[in-house]
Amino acid sequence: MLKISADQTEFEVGPDARLVIPVTISRDESLDQPLTLSLVSGASQSLPFSAASQIYANDVTRCDFVIDMNPSSITESEYTLTIRASLLQDGQYPVISETTVIVVPQR
Repeated sequence: MLKISADQTEFEVGPDARLVIPVTISRDESLDQPLTLSLVSGASQSLPFSAASQIYANDVTRCDFVIDMNPSSITESEYTLTIRASLLQDGQYPVISETTVIVVPQR
């Protein structure tokens, strides 16, 4: 079992701010592979946000996931962003967990 959760679920962010999301990682002992955290894209409303995928060793239980914001692309008053953790169990079986956060850009 793999589970991630954001320590805080709603963020207000200024136009020049980077968004730092504290994430808690829980995993079964059998999942001893490194995991990758990434920002899930695909929804058109996530366009003002980007993040580099980050890889964490199997002993990491807390981390900060950094998301950059492009203020000129802000069109909504609120965005729901999805952070995904993924790893390959035994090198072949995908294991995935997701958490969402709400971002309210300040204007």
